[in-house]
Amino acid sequence: MTSAEVRGLLFLKESVDLDPYKIPATLSRVFKDFQKEHPEDHAVRLCCHNLLIVCSSPKEARGLATDMDELLQQYPGRAVVVVLDAEHTGPVVGFFCVYTRRHQMAGQLIGLHFPASGAPLPSMVAPLWQDGMPLVTIWRGNPPYEESWFLALVENCTRLVVNSGIEEGVRPLRPLWALIRDPYLASQAFTDVSWARLCVWRDWIAGLFDRPDRRKLLAHVDCVELEGWSLPGDTVPHLSVLYLAAWLSQQLAWQLTQPLAPVPGGFEARLNHFPVRFYTRSSDDPELLGRPVRVTFRGHSNGQSFRLSVERDSNDSSTLVLGATGPACGGAGGHRLHLERLNNLALMGQELETDRRDTLFEKALETLLAMCLQVEVV
Repeated sequence: MTSAEVRGLLFLKESVDLDPYKIPATLSRVFKDFQKEHPEDHAVRLCCHNLLIVCSSPKEARGLATDMDELLQQYPGRAVVVVLDAEHTGPVVGFFCVYTRRHQMAGQLIGLHFPASGAPLPSMVAPLWQDGMPLVTIWRGNPPYEESWFLALVENCTRLVVNSGIEEGVRPLRPLWALIRDPYLASQAFTDVSWARLCVWRDWIAGLFDRPDRRKLLAHVDCVELEGWSLPGDTVPHLSVLYLAAWLSQQLAWQLTQPLAPVPGGFEARLNHFPVRFYTRSSDDPELLGRPVRVTFRGHSNGQSFRLSVERDSNDSSTLVLGATGPACGGAGGHRLHLERLNNLALMGQELETDRRDTLFEKALETLLAMCLQVEVV
């Protein structure tokens, strides 16, 4: 992809060329010029974050222009977006634009078009970050965990956000777990966009047990079923439902007693010695792949069966149904909720506002990897 095409992927506002090896001097000059243009104002630079987004290919940069334009208007800060491109064999190419708010400099967007290797990146961006502000690094695509320059980026950020996606399965999470356990990275925070997207699902599942009589049923659950969208003919559970199962294990103190294994119709693991079954619903729609469809708790209490569930209404991805059936549930309790899917802007803003390690995510990830110990979910 040409550098002009990459520029179009990153900027909605008009941008100017930038020498990637003279970025600090250029930023200093831009601010001085801004002060001269507004002599009647006391010019300051509004900044609440440092943000580095690295795209492992131009494909991963699609849609970023709109997201970054909205983000920098809501979260003033310095953002650097790097696009690694195996087809780009020339030198690093840079672009730059400024966002203003009420005659104040309120955001700076820097775009860098790199060759496939990002080896010069850590030293190039290190002088750019504002002291005292968090540095969030978001990696879009497969991180090069084995590269020393990638580790240098991780060591210098306060939070690393990866996107495990819907097609790569569990394998890319193993090196992420190694970073989390590294004692030299104890001050860094880590998370996964696939986990972050499930925050609303986790709230709805917890909402099933808002009533005290429902919470008592948790002691009588004898089966949990989870279903998600997958490619036709694919029975392997996707990461979203595996994350939900691992989250349930942590929140309810259910111990993993048997890792994931194939069974007729799907896969099965055991928590507290009862089955947790994973099923798939076929679709070739890329917008659906990997999304959860249904989470169901089944059990018996006082000789009566019950079923509590959160599930999508048919194929309508914007409506969820919370249901409760069986005499043990104290009467029918189903109702519908509107699902508003988290977009990239909301997810990035959420990460910029988080400044500590997510211990629940880390424990859930550990459980997920233990659950998939014998089956490489891809």
